[in-house]
Amino acid sequence: MHLRRRLLAEWCQTARRDPARNVVLAYRRAKVDDPNQSAHALAVE
Repeated sequence: MHLRRRLLAEWCQTARRDPARNVVLAYRRAKVDDPNQSAHALAVE
């Protein structure tokens, strides 16, 4: 879990610096649903 949390934290930092270049790609939508919700929660904090 620690690695996932670190990945989301780094993703959020990048999103704040350069939102136009911030993209998440996945083969299936279900693969990004949970990380997307977690990242959204971090962004709202």
